[in-house]
Amino acid sequence: MQVVQLAMQNTVLKEHTNRATHELKRQPLFELIAASITTLWTGSFLADNFANIQKSPFSAAPACVLDVLSILTIWFSIRQLAMISGLDYSNPIVETQKKLASLKSLRVRFNQISFISLLPLWMIFPIVAGQALFGFDFIRIVSGPWVLANFAFGVVLSLGIIVAARKYGEQSPVFQRMGDLLAGAEIA
Repeated sequence: MQVVQLAMQNTVLKEHTNRATHELKRQPLFELIAASITTLWTGSFLADNFANIQKSPFSAAPACVLDVLSILTIWFSIRQLAMISGLDYSNPIVETQKKLASLKSLRVRFNQISFISLLPLWMIFPIVAGQALFGFDFIRIVSGPWVLANFAFGVVLSLGIIVAARKYGEQSPVFQRMGDLLAGAEIA
């Protein structure tokens, strides 16, 4: 009887552990897939437009920045997945909690870096998408002031969202989710 009960407890514990690990892997897996597709897409775009890029190297800047951001996302995602795979819930609780804290710290850093860099650089994606989909070199028609104004808009928007998440996080589920995402609450 005791053996059967112990076996059932182990089965329940294993199922709970598998569910918890699956939940932790979901977001980094999605980010890894999305960043891999973006990296392949921008690399293909740069290769297809190599002749144009040689004539006007500046036209490759948005695609290169997008490619670098995607590669960084891939690196962060793989690092997170490796940390999650290294979790062993049969180890002492303190050891597992330390590993979860390291994972949370990495996740928070990644979210903050992504949020702070991607909103100010939002205009890069439509420029590259426009070049890839329509074959038109949009970078030539946008001016330096337009790029700076959009960058400034992204910075102000980032700061505004951070302030609103702190101020209205308790009242609004949207701002609460933004605050939780930036704080790494999905790992806690």
